[in-house]
Amino acid sequence: MSHRARTLVAFAVLSVPSALGALSTLSALSVAWAGAPARGCDPGRSLRELVGPAETLTRLRAAAERADPSVFFDRGQFDLERLIYLGRATGSGAYQAAALEVTWGQACRMTKRLLIFDARGGYVGYYGGFDESPSRLEGTVVLFPFKADLGDRIDLAGGPPKEVRVGGRSFTLEPAPR
Repeated sequence: MSHRARTLVAFAVLSVPSALGALSTLSALSVAWAGAPARGCDPGRSLRELVGPAETLTRLRAAAERADPSVFFDRGQFDLERLIYLGRATGSGAYQAAALEVTWGQACRMTKRLLIFDARGGYVGYYGGFDESPSRLEGTVVLFPFKADLGDRIDLAGGPPKEVRVGGRSFTLEPAPR
């Protein structure tokens, strides 16, 4: 299949509504990108990308990386790691949130996690295994590209909830080891 044909197939699939009720722009780009390269992913590439304020993301990444086990893949085990700053939750018990997307393996699988940090940048924990990455943070709420009845948000106002429902599935906060 030619590159052009793969791209057209990806866009044809993306034009059909998802069974979960939503499909984000990020996933649309990921599907088109993941389907296009004939080479597959190259774990040796290990490209790390920060999307947002570099100094803040570097500090947050270092805090999460110190946790054992780390949420990050070792170099040589992934193709692309993208850490996306969503922002600082406002209100009492302020938290910071970042999305972590890691493309890995020859089949270009993607792992999507939401990392939570306290107001000072201390790593609190993560939720993982989402079908779609969070789209943004508004006030104290991390929003996902799903219909509300399937679960489209995680509210951090009272602290990160132990269990959440997003995209019709339940996720548990994996707290940072103490």
